Amino acid sequence: MLRKVIAVAAAVAFLAIGAGVVVQAKQKPVPPEAKVSLTEAIVAAEQHAKGKAVRAEYEQQKDGRWVYDVKVAAGAARSEVKIDPDKGTVLGARDVTNDDDDEDDERD
Repeated sequence: MLRKVIAVAAAVAFLAIGAGVVVQAKQKPVPPEAKVSLTEAIVAAEQHAKGKAVRAEYEQQKDGRWVYDVKVAAGAARSEVKIDPDKGTVLGARDVTNDDDDEDDERD
């Protein structure tokens, strides 16, 4: 009986430790501090796309770079503008007017 209790306790401990490793592996990295504020990035994106920001995030790209990703509405048009977090300059912009989902946002 004691062997069964020890075996079950060992299995539970093993699973708990294994689950902890999995949870740690899924945590997102801590972003570096940006020299440009989110407000400044929004202003730059709004000026570039000539509209009003409807969403803004500080996110890590697939290549490891961190950027501000700002979605801007100008009438019926929607643009996604990437802003450099250290310089405040526009890195790129694309029309997302017909992109109703945020599916590509994680991959951009």
